[in-house]
Amino acid sequence: MTSRAAVVLVADDDRSLRSLISAALQRQGHSVLLAASADEAIRISTSPETSIDVLLTDLSMPGGSGISLATEIRAQRPDIAVVLMSGWQVEEPVAGIPGGDVEVLQKPFELSLLAAAVERAVARRV
Repeated sequence: MTSRAAVVLVADDDRSLRSLISAALQRQGHSVLLAASADEAIRISTSPETSIDVLLTDLSMPGGSGISLATEIRAQRPDIAVVLMSGWQVEEPVAGIPGGDVEVLQKPFELSLLAAAVERAVARRV
């Protein structure tokens, strides 16, 4: 269990990966919202009733990149933490996302690394 439970919006077009990530984060005490595309993630994030602490998104998916998704969501929610996932080699820090503090998880990753990345993201928001 983390020191503070968070609401994590997971945006990835791979259904099995979304399911695996969701189960792992829920075991850590987090609430999880799932989006299969950038458009779906935007719809979820624009709901005024929805609280989101962390955006966990694939760097590349149908309907937009993780960078453009994070940029758009941070325009509405400047305090949201961002963790990017990618199967491609990505240099940190990731340029182009306002607000800084973006972490990158290289796919495939251990679930312990996922938990640690989300924990750090939550800590940055406190």
